[in-house]
Amino acid sequence: MTKSTIPEATPTDLLSWAVGRRKRLRVRGASMEPTLSPGDVVFVDTGAYANSLPADGDVVVATHPNEANIEIVKRVEFTDAGGAYLKSDNLAESDAADSRRFGLVPFELILGRVTATTNSKR
Repeated sequence: MTKSTIPEATPTDLLSWAVGRRKRLRVRGASMEPTLSPGDVVFVDTGAYANSLPADGDVVVATHPNEANIEIVKRVEFTDAGGAYLKSDNLAESDAADSRRFGLVPFELILGRVTATTNSKR
């Protein structure tokens, strides 16, 4: 998935955020480049997995399994009964701060799916 496959935020995304149907986060670090760059703002559908599991390839926001005060943006590589295997797009920049280090992420730590972004360089 490239950055162009996560659509640019629309007025509908902004309205969804304003009424509490989306969460908005700023990306830190280069672990998801080229899909997401440091400074990009992502909109997260926090209800995306209320009735289904994440799909392979989804870009998600999750609570770090070892540090509850940190939220991470990663791609779902695969899922199984124990959780989701989350991986960075830019492996050289991630310092293994993904499932290569901490294993499967329990589904209850996945906060939602990234649905849109705004590019920080505009």
